[in-house]
Amino acid sequence: MRECLDASVVVKWFKKDELHNKEADELFQRIRDAEAEYVASEWILLEVTRGLVKAGVNKEEVEEAYKILSQLSHLGAVKLIPVTQTLKLAKDLEIELDLYAADAVHLATAIITESNVLWSEDEHLHKSRVRNCVKKHKLEIRNLKTIC
Repeated sequence: MRECLDASVVVKWFKKDELHNKEADELFQRIRDAEAEYVASEWILLEVTRGLVKAGVNKEEVEEAYKILSQLSHLGAVKLIPVTQTLKLAKDLEIELDLYAADAVHLATAIITESNVLWSEDEHLHKSRVRNCVKKHKLEIRNLKTIC
């Protein structure tokens, strides 16, 4: 089983006043326990950084979050996929599904890595046209409230 992570779920690991924070912590524990193979676009490092800065998290905590994500990658708990591997498909998804670049990159990462699940709290990725598009790739887009 391979699962792909979107920045919208990872931010919740570090910003504790978020909706579905308990479920986000459950996903983090599953990653630590290596319950599946986890992948993410390398862009997740910057998106999580931006999300935390935008939310007013202090610099030290943002730096610590970046360090933790980097360590998860170095330890092999989350494999980071280079953006260059997803560019053509991400561009096609932007056009076909009217997605923002970051959403298209995360979706393309899930498709290219043949992930079974894409964890995302991003409403753009939960629209029916996106869900219908990914069925042919045997990819399920899940939000944190479905983790149990």
